Order: sequence, then C-alpha cells, then structure tokens
Amino acid sequence: VRLTALFEDSESFRDDVELERWAINPTATFRLSDATSIEMGYEHFEDDRTVDRGVPSLNGKPLKVDESTFIGSSDLSYATAEVDALNARISHDFSDNVTLVNQTRFADYEKFYQNVFPGSDKNDTDNIIPVAAYNKATDRKNLINQTDLTIDTNALGMNHTLLVGAELSRQVTDNYRETGFGDSIDDDIKLGSVTSSSTIYSAPVYFRQSSSDPDNRSVTKTVAIYFQDQIELSSQWELILGARYDKV
Repeated sequence: VRLTALFEDSESFRDDVELERWAINPTATFRLSDATSIEMGYEHFEDDRTVDRGVPSLNGKPLKVDESTFIGSSDLSYATAEVDALNARISHDFSDNVTLVNQTRFADYEKFYQNVFPGSDKNDTDNIIPVAAYNKATDRKNLINQTDLTIDTNALGMNHTLLVGAELSRQVTDNYRETGFGDSIDDDIKLGSVTSSSTIYSAPVYFRQSSSDPDNRSVTKTVAIYFQDQIELSSQWELILGARYDKV
C-alpha cells in the first residue's frame, strides 16, 4: 500500500495572484500468485488559481507599468480544476521471458476558467485600457484500456525485447462558454475600461452566452495497435524499431 499527497499554497510577484492546489493518490498492489499481480489506485486533485492575463501592448511594445500591476479584475479572474481518476493494472508472467499487462484508466475532469482582462492592445498614447471578459467550462471523461505483451528473446545472435500491444479509448467532452457584458439584458452594452493609473475594473460584469459562444459535446473513439522491437546490438548500442496504427 502506498499513499502519495501534495499541497501547495503560493503567491506571486503580481498583485492579488494566488494559487492553491492539493491532491491525494492511494494505491494498493495485490499479489494473487507468484506470476500474477493487480494494482489499483485512485487520484483526486483540485487546483484553484488566479487567472493573470498580463499587460496589453502600446504601439507594439508592452505597456510600461509596474511589474506587479494587475489589469482587470482579480476577484473575477480565476480558474478551477478538479480531477477524479481510477487506475487498475493486472500483470501476469507466463514465463521469465513473456509478460502480459492490461491496464485501465477512467478519469473525470472538470475545469472552469474565467477572466476579466485587457480586451485589446493600445495603439495610441491615451490613458484608456479597454476591458473584456469571458468564462468557459469544460467537462471531460476519459476511458482508456491498454494491453501489452512483452517477449524477451534471442535471434540472429542479438537480444530482442518485443512489444505487441493494443489500445482502446473513448473521450467525451462538453464545452460551454459565456461572454461578459456591461448590462444584465442588453448585449450591445460592452464592458468599460480602466486606466494605466487605476487598473482594477470594479463595475458589474454579467456573464451569458452570445451567439458565437460554444455549447457543444464531442465524442472521440480511438483504436490502436502497435509493435516494437528493442534490439541490443552491443553493450553500448541499442536499436528500437516500432510502428503504430491509430483509427480515430
């Protein structure tokens, strides 16, 4: 049994930019016999951070402001990610030279990204910085199964490690995006602006879908087969030859 974990709480040289994330990953291996073992694991991960889009440009160069200056709204600019994943791996040794491994992974990803940021580059010397905003939610589920057969053998006076395998996967992704407006109803009212001396946007931001914002689902299925030969030419040289075919 093994338990791996992490925790991070960080700040930045940029004003009001923070990061906090943590994860836990317990695994357990069961030895069913001298030749067969099963490994199972679970992973949970969460990430919360401030989204920092940096500074706009002025006449093709970065706008000259203090390097710590945040432009936009740090309160409304954030990203979150949450991952839950299950892994299972079964391994069987047919002999000292032949091993079969099958492993499966199911993972559920939930990601959200929102930012209120400098909306366009400045191309003159005025003090106005336009602001824009949007958010995007992505939910994704992956199911992957992979089978590998490894054979250690000798041929033509050289040691060979042969690998023959197949992979099946299915991925489902949902995307949803909203645009930030300056009015709760009227889409013609865009967001306002800030200045280079007062860079924090404090007016209300109303998020909803515009006509160009995506709301879609995609499904990707993959079938793959592959072959590899690792050849020991000498004690100093090895040659790896391989081929893989994917149908997506």
